[in-house]
Amino acid sequence: MGRVSDRNTLSEKREASAAGSYSGALSERHSGESPIKRTLINLIPPATVVAVVLFWMLAPASVTDSPWSIVVAGLAISFFVLGLEQLLERHEGWRLTRKEFATDIFYLALQYTAIGWATETLADKPLATFKESIGISTEWAMQMPFLLQVAW
Repeated sequence: MGRVSDRNTLSEKREASAAGSYSGALSERHSGESPIKRTLINLIPPATVVAVVLFWMLAPASVTDSPWSIVVAGLAISFFVLGLEQLLERHEGWRLTRKEFATDIFYLALQYTAIGWATETLADKPLATFKESIGISTEWAMQMPFLLQVAW
């Protein structure tokens, strides 16, 4: 019975912290930050997205063509984001435990292995075969600039 009340308390904390605005409801740990520091912290997510896109855009083909590169990149980005959350936490109720972190890494690895294989085998290949059999081609999309392909 005590575990249920602990869960309720945790969910109440999350709801209370989610009720405020994302940038306005900083934890007590960051309540005394200057507006400049807060702005720089808020620029980390878009800067990270730009860095990832630039990496895939500018990295040599020997790196981007490797099937392991997406696994390594995904894990590195996950560790980076989760590490930032430890350093610059927004809401105390969102704090990630070791068990939650391990679960996230497990599902990430599962996505890159079993789920990825199943998607390729049961969805992507049959769809590509069907498109080819009825004469649908999307070669024009490969001629688009890289950033448009990413957005597409």
